[in-house]
Amino acid sequence: NPPVFSITVYFSIRGLMLFLKRKDIVEFVNDLDRECPRDLASQLDMEMDKTYQTFWQRYRFIWIYSHVGGPLFCLMPHEQLLGGWMPFGVRNDPNFYFLVWFVDVMCTTCGVSFFVTFDNLFNVMQGHLIMHLGHLARQISELDPRQSLTNEVQFFEDLRYNEIFKVAFLVSNFLGAGSLCFYLFVLSETLDILTIAQYILPTFVLVGFTFEICLRGTQLEEASEGLESALRCQEWYMGSRRYRKFYLLWLQYCQRTQKLGAFGLIEVNMVHFTEFLMNFWHFSADSFEKSPLVRLAAITYFGLVFLSLISCMGCAYRRQDRICNMIEKLLKLEGISTSWGYRVPKSKKRFLNILMITICRNWWRLESGLEMVILDPKPISDQLCRLRRLQALFQTLIDLTDEVCFVFRFVFLCYLMRNVWSGIRVGYMMVRVFLGHSAIESELEYLQMVFVTCIQPLLFSLMMNTLTHTADSLLETTKEAIRGLYGRDLEWFSLQLAEQHTYVHIFGAYRMNRSLAFDGCSVILLHVIYMVQCEYSSMF
Repeated sequence: NPPVFSITVYFSIRGLMLFLKRKDIVEFVNDLDRECPRDLASQLDMEMDKTYQTFWQRYRFIWIYSHVGGPLFCLMPHEQLLGGWMPFGVRNDPNFYFLVWFVDVMCTTCGVSFFVTFDNLFNVMQGHLIMHLGHLARQISELDPRQSLTNEVQFFEDLRYNEIFKVAFLVSNFLGAGSLCFYLFVLSETLDILTIAQYILPTFVLVGFTFEICLRGTQLEEASEGLESALRCQEWYMGSRRYRKFYLLWLQYCQRTQKLGAFGLIEVNMVHFTEFLMNFWHFSADSFEKSPLVRLAAITYFGLVFLSLISCMGCAYRRQDRICNMIEKLLKLEGISTSWGYRVPKSKKRFLNILMITICRNWWRLESGLEMVILDPKPISDQLCRLRRLQALFQTLIDLTDEVCFVFRFVFLCYLMRNVWSGIRVGYMMVRVFLGHSAIESELEYLQMVFVTCIQPLLFSLMMNTLTHTADSLLETTKEAIRGLYGRDLEWFSLQLAEQHTYVHIFGAYRMNRSLAFDGCSVILLHVIYMVQCEYSSMF
């Protein structure tokens, strides 16, 4: 029984790791307990209430799933509860059915307890690490380099966190993909309602848990990167020699972003989740050969359009205060950069005055300002003073760009899916019209409708490509500007300024740049070829 075997290993490997790593787990929990704040003021200062709220929301989800799925799994078995192996032919003897059923229930309960215990430990440790890293970043931001002779910062190390979970992550990666492939194959090949009900819930739950583990890895990476962002805002050059050495040591540590991984083979984050889904999609593609593709494409596309509209309306309604604040900050930033003489190049003045393009214009102005400051033949001290002001503007713009990614993350995701699906529909319908021999007139009308509905996501893609290309070109512009002979302090400061977080992302899974456009075109081409192969006999 492949699904039972995969789930058994999926749960058992967690119980095995809990046993083998029990000493490390106890030591790590004790370290967390020593670092955990005791009084209410310290807990609020470290934002422990947010950590507790996140854990409680997840606990309620697990509680509902276990109380609904557990009884359904035990009370409505298909033939037998698990169908595993037992000696002496006991499982095939009807007289021992209740004994077999009892053993299956006990094994299931044991496996679920392994999974729940492992899952709770993982989420508690991950939540505490993020809380401590965030608190440490805020402490660093509050440091004053001018008082660096007395300031000290305690370091919270992550100890054996990744060592405890890496084997379980590696095994779960392979078994999860195999289980999903089997579930999709069973769902596509059967007409039995009981079988569909039996396998559809584990399919969604397996995808959900895989998504959550990858999301936790992304959150840990973002919290670790927050330390580097806090250090970038420091006026380190105003401190003493001891403080500057301290700053360099912290900078070297923060450049090693903390990630969840498994022996260097995989990195558990949102990028890994998308690769995971793409793998089982390609593995199970043969099971969808008999599906009505044109109808499926239309239904899916208009579903994505509906989700895009709902996400836009939801963002505009729920985040209207933050959107207004962003626009006000951008206009204020634009006024400051204009008053300092930073201008947008003439070749880039043809764009409309909207939120994204306002951010682009500010990036262009600050790039020109960076070139002016570096190439200005004045004393180094004056240049460093002007670079300090420029750094403050850069950091404000970086924060605004990151806030745009957070506010419009659902909108970006929906538009990304619309772009890919629109390309698939256009490519497939063009093949049917120009190479096929069936219902040409109706398909021409359908193709015309497809082109009309693709205009808006295409324009959105061009606008986002302009923004991301502008952000990505900041480092190259800085390198070109400092190729002359300048002071080492000035060159190093300029490079550190340019290497800050400047990319536009969607849930941490995709970075919106030209590489993403190439990946999207590759996915479109592969799916068009697959759809043509599926209906080759009806088209030609």
